[in-house]
Amino acid sequence: MLEVSIAVTRGAPAGRHLGAAVRIRPAGGSAIEAGRVSLAGGESSYQFNVARALGRASGGSAEVEVSVIDRAGGSPPQGAVLSIGRARIVTR
Repeated sequence: MLEVSIAVTRGAPAGRHLGAAVRIRPAGGSAIEAGRVSLAGGESSYQFNVARALGRASGGSAEVEVSVIDRAGGSPPQGAVLSIGRARIVTR
């Protein structure tokens, strides 16, 4: 399970629905989208099941990519800024 904490540092202009696309790239592999979330402002934590993405990965590292998106479609909002508080893999 990938746990990611995302905060909106600077919000989107009025009328834009701010979101984030989260991808994980295993060492030596290609990036796979883990999911998309809607962001309302402030800091929130999200969980993504990344077992499929990491199942064939060798080694113990991966990169996490978080991109700003407009959940209503269209291009990413100008001026919106996100901050990643933490990103970690949790195994049970």
